[in-house]
Amino acid sequence: DRSAHFTTLIGAVHNGNVTFWQSGGVASPGIEEVAETGVTRSFRAEIERSSHVFAVIQQGVSFGGTGRAAFDLRVPADHPLITLVSMIGPSPDWFVGVSGLSLLDGEGQWMSERQVDLFPCDAGTEDGTEFSLSNPPTNPRGTITSIRGTGKFSDERMAMLIFHLQATDPQLGRVTGVTVTPGVETLVVSWNAVTGATGYKVQWKSGNEAFGAERERVVVDGATTSHTIANLTTGTLYSVRVIATRSPAHEGPPSAVVSGTPLSAPPPSELLTGGDTAIIDLSSLFSNAGDEPLTYAAESSDPMLVTVTLDGSKLSIVSNEDGKEGTATVTVTATDVDGVTMQRSVDVTVEPTVPGILRGWRKAVFDREEAESR
Repeated sequence: DRSAHFTTLIGAVHNGNVTFWQSGGVASPGIEEVAETGVTRSFRAEIERSSHVFAVIQQGVSFGGTGRAAFDLRVPADHPLITLVSMIGPSPDWFVGVSGLSLLDGEGQWMSERQVDLFPCDAGTEDGTEFSLSNPPTNPRGTITSIRGTGKFSDERMAMLIFHLQATDPQLGRVTGVTVTPGVETLVVSWNAVTGATGYKVQWKSGNEAFGAERERVVVDGATTSHTIANLTTGTLYSVRVIATRSPAHEGPPSAVVSGTPLSAPPPSELLTGGDTAIIDLSSLFSNAGDEPLTYAAESSDPMLVTVTLDGSKLSIVSNEDGKEGTATVTVTATDVDGVTMQRSVDVTVEPTVPGILRGWRKAVFDREEAESR
């Protein structure tokens, strides 16, 4: 059929903890949409919701004859798999693609190039035997099957994918010690230097986004161990990671993911007199981190001036009564069930001659004694 063509290829670089489609399985809503209409929106959303994805792949393909698409990929050691799909259009629900294709050879070594022949599949969601759209749904719903050598299709390949691989550098270590300090519409990211690195990539995402070049800053100095991500949305939780690089095109594995939320105003502060106590409800302070349970740790930069104690999600900040004046920073670290950490800090100023005043964090401060007296 001369009207037959391939639609945009959509897929992911991922690890072995996720499968987006497989022969004999039921097509997801995203795969169904690609196979029936060529629209990639739903499948892209499925990819971006997965925490096992390193990057999203999306690319147009050539028309006429055998479809052909070439990819230059940078693949980390812990995400060696590729999944891709493209609609055979117009058709009921026919598509081509690869699922969990490994870019490692039989000995576990990276391939510099891999070519893959593609053959037609049926998504099992619409009936029809012709190159046409608007077909009735399959009832009951079927499974994904190969239709190579059946109906309109011969045993010849329909398309070909070519992958040119730039694997991560196994000699570059993983970045460690990554921390995020919230600022006004910014996140200050710091990390430990990696031996042999000539630069770093700082990547961030929010919500269901995936890490990728569109949210990335390249630090071209191996001695630099911090970067400020600017122009972020206040009140939004961002996930951040750092990757060591070495010229011209080598990368280490991504760091652990840490999180932070940009501030909409200068960092909060407290003004206490000697012996005053501020009680902070941390579950309210970290409320935008999600519904997962958190564990907390707190530290004072000057324990001789301000001490901190934790009782579950309640943080007590106590100023000493010995007449000492000054300012200390209290840093709270929250860790979720996946090991992702978030930090908040507050400057506590102690002035012995000023009546106790609790400022800042107005929605988070919980004065237990005052509440009990009401």
